Amino acid sequence: MKTGKSEKGFTLIEILASISLITIIIIAVSTSFINYANFTKILENKLTSVHVAEEFVTVIKNSDELAELLNTTTEYNTGCATPKQVPLTVLPPSVSDIYGQYNPTIWICQSPDEEPLDLYRVKINIADASGTDQASLFTYFHLGSETE
Repeated sequence: MKTGKSEKGFTLIEILASISLITIIIIAVSTSFINYANFTKILENKLTSVHVAEEFVTVIKNSDELAELLNTTTEYNTGCATPKQVPLTVLPPSVSDIYGQYNPTIWICQSPDEEPLDLYRVKINIADASGTDQASLFTYFHLGSETE
């Protein structure tokens, strides 16, 4: 005997529970994608900053103006405990094409121990447009005639 009640289909509570579960999963996945996109943007900015710093190293090593400045002044021979900041105006004008939106800061020093070798230590900081440091790079370079 039939009671008039059908057992087919889903109840309202089952439908609401499944919709809630699907919503929670979609929110979790979309939040992950947003976080990954932000993380990728930050890493891309840091990687670009490192490339800009490496380009600065190349420009500094090939800069006759900077070599002349260092050969004609003792300002940078004070030791690396207090390195001196190099004004960007002594670098070639093409340098501005390198850094664009990045703000470089260059320090050069020559420690007394390295003086006979004419080695200068160079530190380059690259900051983004907001002023946050993105990359720092250290290198040494030699002034004067190259050994043959």
